[in-house]
Amino acid sequence: KLHVPHVSTAASVEHIKEMKRYNDKITAEVTPHHLYFNDEALLNYNTNLKVAPPIRNDLSRKALIKAIKQGVIDCIATDHAPHSLHEKETTFDCASFGMIGLESCFGIVKKLLVDEEGLSLLKLIKLLSTAPRKIMGFNTDLFKVGTEAELVLFNSAQKWTFKESNVFSKSKNSPFYNKELIGKVRYTISKGNIV
Repeated sequence: KLHVPHVSTAASVEHIKEMKRYNDKITAEVTPHHLYFNDEALLNYNTNLKVAPPIRNDLSRKALIKAIKQGVIDCIATDHAPHSLHEKETTFDCASFGMIGLESCFGIVKKLLVDEEGLSLLKLIKLLSTAPRKIMGFNTDLFKVGTEAELVLFNSAQKWTFKESNVFSKSKNSPFYNKELIGKVRYTISKGNIV
């Protein structure tokens, strides 16, 4: 088994596609920020866009979207990487790698993949939920009687602007502030608790 995390280039997509022809135990994942941004976003040296692997050109960004639609990419992961203020408020070369992504993820990928690219909402939900659980070997039958509730309640049509006030993490390192998004998580139920 091989899982390829944080796929970011068109060349990687081609390699994964070729490997999957010979081995059905290969899976791959992409992040919302690699789907959304291209390297032109780096021109202002926003340290919140300093991630590993780096943000790539638009050819690669479009190849990642196509790979999701074709099933080459198996799931989406936030790559949530909180950092303190001093780790990000420095020069680009000295800044830590990573950004937060939990609170903005659904709105970003829903707008981009469903509303703009025509992916079905059900397919997106699978990419964010049961697909990663299956890859990690977790239970995917979450509706079985006796299973503790693990649910996300969302409004798929809600238009909203992502603000710092939407972030519940202690860290605030996100490049998505002031982006207009479509689709908002309203509640999560985890281990029987509404949070």
